[in-house]
Amino acid sequence: MATYRCGSSRYDRVRDPEDRQYVESVLPAEPGPVHAVAVPLHERKPLRRPVIYDSSMLYREAVCGAPVKVEYPMEFDPGSDESCQRCVGPVLRGESGLPRRRLEDNDDEP
Repeated sequence: MATYRCGSSRYDRVRDPEDRQYVESVLPAEPGPVHAVAVPLHERKPLRRPVIYDSSMLYREAVCGAPVKVEYPMEFDPGSDESCQRCVGPVLRGESGLPRRRLEDNDDEP
């Protein structure tokens, strides 16, 4: 059975008051829709605190395909009003993400 954590597609950045440079990534004040992030078997240990992925190389992918920049240590609830509606169906079916199209499935592309 698949396990899912909550995720957000955004985080906030704090600026230094002196030079106005970004100094820190923080949890978002307005996280937007809560996405489902499939948790691989080798990562099933519970998170102790939220994890901010502040580089596009580190972003996780939500079940719906959205980039996840913050992963929360709580299980995704498909019945919540804040849940991403595109994530709910695949989670209820136990899917880990959107099916990927293989290149050979579309002969029209070069």
